[in-house]
Amino acid sequence: MTLLALDIADDSGAWRALGFAAEGTTVRIGTTDLVLKGSDLTGPASTGILGWTIGADSDVVPDLIDGITTRVDNGDRSDGHGVGGGSANAPSHTNGVSTIDHVVAMTPDLDRTIDAFTECGFELRRVRDAGGGRHQAFFWVGNVVLEVVGDPKAPSGPARLWGLAFVTDDIDATAAFLGPDRCTKPGAAVQKGRRICSLTPAAGLSVPVAFMTPHDRQGETSPATLRSPV
Repeated sequence: MTLLALDIADDSGAWRALGFAAEGTTVRIGTTDLVLKGSDLTGPASTGILGWTIGADSDVVPDLIDGITTRVDNGDRSDGHGVGGGSANAPSHTNGVSTIDHVVAMTPDLDRTIDAFTECGFELRRVRDAGGGRHQAFFWVGNVVLEVVGDPKAPSGPARLWGLAFVTDDIDATAAFLGPDRCTKPGAAVQKGRRICSLTPAAGLSVPVAFMTPHDRQGETSPATLRSPV
């Protein structure tokens, strides 16, 4: 599995204003395309992350994974154009972002969503207690982590893609570039040895975005392969 693209209900101008290089309506981060669909969409799914495109050699991936709109691209598209994952180099982003660290999904029923992903061939790596009755499940989608947050107190319904975390080599420079009105002050992340900051509503995006320092491979605990009870 690889994460080729994410469809997002934002205008490209909003992302350019935050230091992301956009080619038309596409922002490439690493090998993943953020496809910006505009902020004037209507209907029940008209804000935030609308869906994703994954690369998979599988016939068992449905159009909806527990409610998440999914497109599979196996590299053999009839129009001759692929998305994401190609050999083209990602542009340099003024804000310092280099790759996607993880994508966050939310669900009111974590067991159900875990089962939906594993049935499609995603490998569950770890489940942890996040406190407050919530648990987090982690999958790899190529070189991007999918973090699924289960909140049993949330209203019943499907899972949804919710937020993004990007990697920046100099988080202080990133925060300074964005300014205190648009970005929180960097602080310690949950992962040992890493730091994190987040965009504020003043940044003008419809999707929650965080920035993180690169992985500290020596300081972080390797993901467990056992599924914890939830």
